[in-house]
Amino acid sequence: MDYMLFAVGVSLIICGFVITYLLISSVMTFSQAVTQMQAEALRELVETKKNELTFSSIVGSAIILLGAILVGKAVKR
Repeated sequence: MDYMLFAVGVSLIICGFVITYLLISSVMTFSQAVTQMQAEALRELVETKKNELTFSSIVGSAIILLGAILVGKAVKR
């Protein structure tokens, strides 16, 4: 087993979860501040934030997947 790959893989999995949490929580905090704005601007910003929320999940999932692949390669060695 390659311990270096294993360590990098596990750290990437943890980083993926942390990044996903931070990105999603920042989007949610921003959404709360936006509720005080006008209705038209609110609708436009909510659409933008929905797209960012989807992007955050994709980025976090990609990092977690990369970490899982590295852990799998480390265990096979």
